[in-house]
Amino acid sequence: EMYQFEEHQSTTSHKNGDGSTTKTTTYTYTTTWSSRRIDSGRFNTPDSCRIANGATMVLERCYNPDKWPLDSSVEYALGLHAGAFALTQPLLKQLHSSQPVMPPSSPGYTPSASRPPLELTMSNTQVSGALVYSGDPQRPVVGDVRVSFAVGPATRASAIAKNVGGNLVA
Repeated sequence: EMYQFEEHQSTTSHKNGDGSTTKTTTYTYTTTWSSRRIDSGRFNTPDSCRIANGATMVLERCYNPDKWPLDSSVEYALGLHAGAFALTQPLLKQLHSSQPVMPPSSPGYTPSASRPPLELTMSNTQVSGALVYSGDPQRPVVGDVRVSFAVGPATRASAIAKNVGGNLVA
């Protein structure tokens, strides 16, 4: 996921004395963690975003990075077997990953100069809980990246599948 600006739109209608209606649209911007790229080029007012900073509103430029160091994805282990049978990817995708994996702590954290970093390494990331961050987990800035890992701890599973050349196929 990447920490990004997100646009919110709210429209109010006001009935005028002459019977006509005036609509006013207000755009506000917040920051959020998102697993998809939010295209800030489509924002209504990206050069003068009003960002809530406590009780006050601050004007700021709202541009999200165009590039990600890696794509959001779900990866499945390769080479898993049930007895003598190989489990195919479509079959593995039916098992649910539910337990977070605690990554090892980074030996020495040095923040990347670019947001997002060009690549994620042990030296430009830090661990907080079950997440790996490219920035400060307590004070993220737009362009920071976080990665999570989960495991499906099933030791037993039932499947209705067909044996095709030693592979179980759903």
